[in-house]
Amino acid sequence: MKHYVARRSSTCTDKYTLKKSRHGTPLHTQRPLERDRSKREPIHSITKAIAVVVQRIKASASNQKAPDQNLMQSESKLIRPNALYLRKGDPLPPFNGKLRVYNMRYCPFAQRTILALNAKGLDYEVVNIDPVDQPDWFMTKSLFGQLPAVEVAVGVTLCESLVIVNYIDDVYPQRPLRARDPLRHAHDQMLIEALTPMHTVLFKLVHAPATIDENVINAYFKALTYTQEQLKKRGTTFLSGNEPGYVDYMIWPWIEKMLAFQKVDARFKFDTPSYELLTKYAQKMIEDSTVNQYAVSDEIYLEAMDGYKSGKVFEYERESSFSNYFTVKAYHRHTFFFVSAEGSRFRSPPPQMNTPSTPFQYPRIDGC
Repeated sequence: MKHYVARRSSTCTDKYTLKKSRHGTPLHTQRPLERDRSKREPIHSITKAIAVVVQRIKASASNQKAPDQNLMQSESKLIRPNALYLRKGDPLPPFNGKLRVYNMRYCPFAQRTILALNAKGLDYEVVNIDPVDQPDWFMTKSLFGQLPAVEVAVGVTLCESLVIVNYIDDVYPQRPLRARDPLRHAHDQMLIEALTPMHTVLFKLVHAPATIDENVINAYFKALTYTQEQLKKRGTTFLSGNEPGYVDYMIWPWIEKMLAFQKVDARFKFDTPSYELLTKYAQKMIEDSTVNQYAVSDEIYLEAMDGYKSGKVFEYERESSFSNYFTVKAYHRHTFFFVSAEGSRFRSPPPQMNTPSTPFQYPRIDGC
């Protein structure tokens, strides 16, 4: 019996030829070397998707165009993909030994934890939880089902964002975040508490906009004024000194989100001459690498909050932008993963892509 294996012809660039062999079975006589790129298959594995993106980036490095600066400013700078949201009925992913953050991508309290971890350069895992439809097992991981929560060992979980960050700063000495002077740290804590009216405003904008009255607005601007006064009094680029620290990262999530909301609600606009120093501070924070790598555009955040108002988790559950705009994308949990080489956003799978027949399966969770 004759057996064959495929061998690429030295004279033909797009076909395969046949060669006799002692082993194997006859293969196709002709096969294209490259698939039609307009019919890319969807990628089910997040890890595989990232590998494909990195491969394409390396392959295109020699002829890469200079990045558009406007796009650089508007695109997300998130460099690690975000884990899909787990909901009721989803199994608990097995603990892999890393610090695990039970997270909600757009929650400012959870963002505090991510900023602290990123500032210290720690390796960690993210398990996103749908706050509207939490898995039953999540109550065993978090006090009253609150987000964020951090699992430091099997069955050992911490809650409350400031408690978590203090623990991280105590246990991991690299790049200390809190002021070592007890008096300075006390003043930092006072400033964090002074911005509580911003928490109230953000909550009401999302959950109860009709309840926002003059008192709420006045308290909001009083908090901003106090923050600007502290910047002037301290005389440094950041509230913590020449680089961001504990107090900066603990208040930043609310400043960042109000920068977005002021675009759609002029009552809360503060990038004005009256808050020039605070505005400059915000710009410096945006440029910080720790902040930048977890940022999303204002447009994405506002659309996320519109969805959250109706009890739905934002469909852009993952977005990872690279310098040449090869972008890992994900859609609603009940649809599927795709890779876009154009950097464009899709509301549904692009028409040239075939929808797979089976959904992404848990408990496989990739880190954030």
